[in-house]
Amino acid sequence: MTNTATLSEVQLRQFTGSENWYRHGINRAVLFTDGAKFLADQGGAYWLLDIISVCIRTATPRQDLSIPPDRSTQSDSNR
Repeated sequence: MTNTATLSEVQLRQFTGSENWYRHGINRAVLFTDGAKFLADQGGAYWLLDIISVCIRTATPRQDLSIPPDRSTQSDSNR
């Protein structure tokens, strides 16, 4: 059964943190939030969680998923 409900910005805006964490079934190391669970349940987007879980499983830690430091706030003498 596929749930393809349209979700509004107002519905999604209520998720700014999480009271619960959910473990993904494919990659047990992946945790997702109340907002991600709502999106999957109400919007039929479990496929998206599956893709993210697989991508995280194959990523090399601190290489593929790392975010470079923001150098725009550093002075020239710190570079």
